[in-house]
Amino acid sequence: SGNAVRFPTLEEVKYYGFSSVYPVEEGGTKKMRAVSKDGIRVRIKCNLETELDCEQALKFGAEGVGLFRSESLFLKYQDSNVSGEEQFLAYKAIAEGMEDKPVTIRTFDIGADKFSTGELEENPFLGNRGIRYSLSNPEWFSEQLTAILRASAYGNVSILLPMITGPAEIIRTRALLEECKRKLAANKEKYNKKIKVGAMIETPAAVSALDLIAREADFFSVGTNDLLQYIMAVDRNNIHVSSLYNPYHIAFLRALIRIVEVSRDYDKPLSLCGELASDTNFTIFLIGIGIRDLSVSIPFLTPIRKIIRSISLHQAGTLVKKILELSEEENYENIEAFLFSKHLS
Repeated sequence: SGNAVRFPTLEEVKYYGFSSVYPVEEGGTKKMRAVSKDGIRVRIKCNLETELDCEQALKFGAEGVGLFRSESLFLKYQDSNVSGEEQFLAYKAIAEGMEDKPVTIRTFDIGADKFSTGELEENPFLGNRGIRYSLSNPEWFSEQLTAILRASAYGNVSILLPMITGPAEIIRTRALLEECKRKLAANKEKYNKKIKVGAMIETPAAVSALDLIAREADFFSVGTNDLLQYIMAVDRNNIHVSSLYNPYHIAFLRALIRIVEVSRDYDKPLSLCGELASDTNFTIFLIGIGIRDLSVSIPFLTPIRKIIRSISLHQAGTLVKKILELSEEENYENIEAFLFSKHLS
């Protein structure tokens, strides 16, 4: 027809709905794996907000859940005190609903920036949130860890800790986790004794101390939204500075490359989530620097997979080199033009 084929933006999907923007192909997408032209395998998992999305995730070919935002349970129950039993039932439903595919449950990433915690903080993004909030409320945190452990008996479940800044937070969490295991064992309840505990890499501190964190964490997951925000010292929701929230800034790109390098050095599985994982403009760069596991919004499972199948690692490496050169020159407009030309080629 002569019309340029392009991939939908995240904003378009949110506006139109993913079924209309990118419908499931005839024959389904489960059989179409994300393998590059030269045989590089990339696992494409999904982000999940509710256990009700499992069917849709499988329909679009998700290879697991890379990120379940457990704080979404507060919205579901409209209660700031979700019980351990309610948590267990939700986690169990996801573990079973994903048919033994890997399910990563992020512990509550809450604070005054996301939910009312009953505390007034002047700067909630730098306040008592994520793992800090959980560790400052050990009984409440233990209740969640117990619920996740119980659910681990019903599927391939792992634990992800948000807002990690160093190894001590993981050590303290593991101590609580061991106590939860002892209590479950005393009650003769089933759970996965070898459940994995991962660190979300979303602070500059975590990037800098990643080699130390690697000694305590079983795996890494990059939270691109917060990592970019903290590296750039920019509130992405502040209209006065939101234009500085730039994923092509050299500091952010170098941070991603360091994370990949350290994960390789310490043989730690690495996944990447956040809006950039679902950004079709960014996919080839991520593959080019060595990301082999993405967790994307459900509507982007198909387009991300198609992009990966359309390239070779050599092509991705060439693109990475060009983007880094333009980024060092702060030539961001040419980066966008360059990526757009790649979509049309």
